[in-house]
Amino acid sequence: MLRKIKSHLAILLMLALAFTLLIPAPVQAASKKKPAKVTVTSVKTSGYDKVTIKWKKSKYATNYRIYWKQSGAKKWKTLATVKSNKTTYTHKSNNKARLVAGKKYVYTVRAYNKYGKKWSSYNTRGKTVTIPKKKVVTPTKPTTKPSIPTPVPTKKPQPTATPVPAKPTATPNPTATPVPATPTPAPVKVSNVTVNPATVKLTSKGQNTQLSVSVLPSNAENKSIVWNTSNASVATVDNNGVVTAVANGNATITAAALDGSGKYAECSVVVEIPKENNQVVELAGGANKELGPTKSLFPEITDFSQVTFDIQDPNHIIEVSGFSSNKRSASVGFTGLRIGSATIIAKYGNKTLQRHTINVTSNWDEYIGYVNWRKQIESQIWTSSMSLKEKMDAAKDYIQSHFVHKDGSDAAVSAYKGNLADCITASEFMGDFAKDVNAKVQYGSTYTGKFYDYITSASSDGGHTFTRILINNEWVIYDANPPHV
Repeated sequence: MLRKIKSHLAILLMLALAFTLLIPAPVQAASKKKPAKVTVTSVKTSGYDKVTIKWKKSKYATNYRIYWKQSGAKKWKTLATVKSNKTTYTHKSNNKARLVAGKKYVYTVRAYNKYGKKWSSYNTRGKTVTIPKKKVVTPTKPTTKPSIPTPVPTKKPQPTATPVPAKPTATPNPTATPVPATPTPAPVKVSNVTVNPATVKLTSKGQNTQLSVSVLPSNAENKSIVWNTSNASVATVDNNGVVTAVANGNATITAAALDGSGKYAECSVVVEIPKENNQVVELAGGANKELGPTKSLFPEITDFSQVTFDIQDPNHIIEVSGFSSNKRSASVGFTGLRIGSATIIAKYGNKTLQRHTINVTSNWDEYIGYVNWRKQIESQIWTSSMSLKEKMDAAKDYIQSHFVHKDGSDAAVSAYKGNLADCITASEFMGDFAKDVNAKVQYGSTYTGKFYDYITSASSDGGHTFTRILINNEWVIYDANPPHV
């Protein structure tokens, strides 16, 4: 009996040991490190209503968030969030994220680590794709059916006619003497083409000049001329010989005879636009524009990230959407708000590169509606006896009590009509209330800890966006992000 008990205990111990060996060791705690920056490898269309985005796997990522926007828009919108085992996503056109044929769209991807609650940096310029336009199919005209000949009934045989005796043969007339034909003269070809003036110098973009042409001889049968330019990126020419300057450089304008004679004449064009030349840009309200110096105009610039833009806009005629630079250019983007003028000056060190006068030719009705809304709210929550800080406190309270948080909300210019706002929208509201009383405003990012004069620069850094306002020579933080539902 004792032996059986010992035997059973030995078996139980062996089973316990085997069970212990089969249990896997504790999984190593998931990393809380910040994910690596996501590299988008391709963005391609599939037909007229699909875009496929592909990216490289990011280290420490637990999820990926795909963002999109129409080219030229200043704000990214959330498209989808997928797990880290995915490195591709197909955007199918729908009511919330509609794709329009012929339009350009920009995509980017950002990684997230749910254990460390950290976002990766991302490509703020994104990758651009154009949705192809649908081809218009011209209906084929039906082939004309061959006509079917109408059968002709067979005639009944006629009785044989009685033969008539032949008349005597008439005496032949004498043959007339042939007259030689007059030869057709050969067409007169062009023998010479002359263009006047033979050389032209243009000194401002868009400047034009009229070239005249003479063709000899005067009795040439075909005196038609065709105009061409050797370099359309420098100067263009129309069918009437009007030359227009485009950019600095040299071009040859040719006037050639069309009668097959091979005769032509040339005019040498030199375009020298002064680099500090003031250029006028006309813009409709609500339209977007980017401008700035390029390597082709300023080959001496070695680092375009050092180019700065001085925005002179005291009446808030334009809204700056952001700045960008690469190895070959620097630019500033902006939107026309209301009728008026602003000036943008591009500088490199102490040197002025370009001056642009921006003339906004019409009001952006949606923006004017947003301004009127702010004025109405300010009349309700502010009094003339309030200090700047009291007014800003009242504005923050209004935003947080009348809006609820939702990621990917619209920009302030349209979000004011509803009750949804994210941290970027709320910061826009807060900054615009402050600007209405001429307070200095900056926008910050919790991700980088940096502050900027323009909200797009802060939101592009990632993380949480908020506002700070200069009150009594001290910066005061105002985070107006509304509560989550």
